[in-house]
Amino acid sequence: MGKRGRTSAAALAVENIKENNVISVGGDRRPRVEMTEREMHYWRTVMDSPAGEYIHPESHPLLYEYCRLAASCDRFAEMIREVESGDEPMSGRVLKDYDQLLKMRERAGKAASEISVKLRIAPSSRVHKEKAGTLAGRPRGSRPWEE
Repeated sequence: MGKRGRTSAAALAVENIKENNVISVGGDRRPRVEMTEREMHYWRTVMDSPAGEYIHPESHPLLYEYCRLAASCDRFAEMIREVESGDEPMSGRVLKDYDQLLKMRERAGKAASEISVKLRIAPSSRVHKEKAGTLAGRPRGSRPWEE
């Protein structure tokens, strides 16, 4: 037997969410004020992606750390490119600095990768292995009849 009376707007919204399998998290989705422009770019990229819909406000400190590390990786890559494009041969101090930059970028990259898995930003943490096999078998690009 059904419920008596009219269905409330809140109940209708919950039913709509259940039907579409969408979970709305709400909360403030804006980047922190103290973030650099590069860090804000990563924040917006994540929050505008499908994974951003599932990042709860209590995960924002972890997302902030991810953005900070991703921006650091970019800075290290720029410094590595500068060393590689230099006119002088890599020896002595230059080679030591170059090696140190490579190590720092690797550490920051690993840490960012671990956080991306924890936040479920990385596609590998959102796709089940069975579905991944199915997706891998699909042809890429447009099909002949779609051209």
